[in-house]
Amino acid sequence: MTQLYAQKNRGTSLVLLLLMVVSLIPFSASLVGISKLGLGDLVIPLLFLLTVIDLALNSKNLDLFVPRYATPPFLFVALFMFVVLISFARNPVFISSVSDEASGGLKFYYRFFNCFLVYITSIYWINRNRINPEQLLTTLFILVVVVTVFGFMMIVTGIKIPGLDSHAWTVSVKAGFGEVAGSFRAPFLEVFGQVGFFLALTSRKLSKMHRWVFLFYFCLCIYFGGGRATF
Repeated sequence: MTQLYAQKNRGTSLVLLLLMVVSLIPFSASLVGISKLGLGDLVIPLLFLLTVIDLALNSKNLDLFVPRYATPPFLFVALFMFVVLISFARNPVFISSVSDEASGGLKFYYRFFNCFLVYITSIYWINRNRINPEQLLTTLFILVVVVTVFGFMMIVTGIKIPGLDSHAWTVSVKAGFGEVAGSFRAPFLEVFGQVGFFLALTSRKLSKMHRWVFLFYFCLCIYFGGGRATF
């Protein structure tokens, strides 16, 4: 029985880790005529389908989709998705605009929907196997550190990874005149830097010295990201 539970727990951890990776790291490619279709755009709905199948065949408990100790965040997420739905209803888009994300095409709203799927799928598997949320935050913290270190390696060495070509992973150096001369941006460092900053700030496992070291490191990530909005 203990061994069976451990196997289920490892399977659940794998699902949650995969959700973290595909939702945070925008691996992308062109597929079926849609430009920059993210891996998460395909994997997240499949993981949700797996969740629904597990619900129908095994758990049969809809309450597993409701967070046990986080009602205010759940209401906030539900309200946010309601606003997205209203925005879509006010300015509906059709299949012809599926690849036009910048102007609010269908892909734009589809990714908001995927974010909601990530949330409720994670809640289900956390409740399903009684996983400690702190364990997930530790895993997320490690993932953020690995990605930011990898990001600095990209900046220093200039290497480019096929598939990591969306805006969130852009690393560019521009030459020119005026305010664009020598400008530099690495937006993914902003994204992961701010996530890492709050994780380091709230972690109960870090010592005081390690906390300050990581806070300084993630501030550097935000700085080298080059964006104003994050500050």
